[in-house]
Amino acid sequence: MEYITVKTTDFRPRLTELLDRVEKGDTQVILKRYGRARAALISFDDLFRIWDAVAEEVDGPVDPKTGRNVGQDHPEVKQQLAQEQADREAYRALGQDERWNSFWSWVKSLHERR
Repeated sequence: MEYITVKTTDFRPRLTELLDRVEKGDTQVILKRYGRARAALISFDDLFRIWDAVAEEVDGPVDPKTGRNVGQDHPEVKQQLAQEQADREAYRALGQDERWNSFWSWVKSLHERR
């Protein structure tokens, strides 16, 4: 996956070119203003992957029979997932959630390379 960093002043003239590249799914565009990342252009495929990951974290895995997340249909599962989410938040606050830490290390590395 290629990442392109563009200043906001240079974005408008290159919009069509950048949208074409993002649409293909091989590029993500990070918009910067005053040297800080402010926004990103990503493909819908990437966006749906993010939404699915968030839904799975909040409502549990998808039930193959119904196509819905388990926590949406079962209140007891939803309550258990909420407790797990609270536990994750506590670990994150203490800096002990390894997945979370590695994710943010990756995000920070995107900004350092540009």
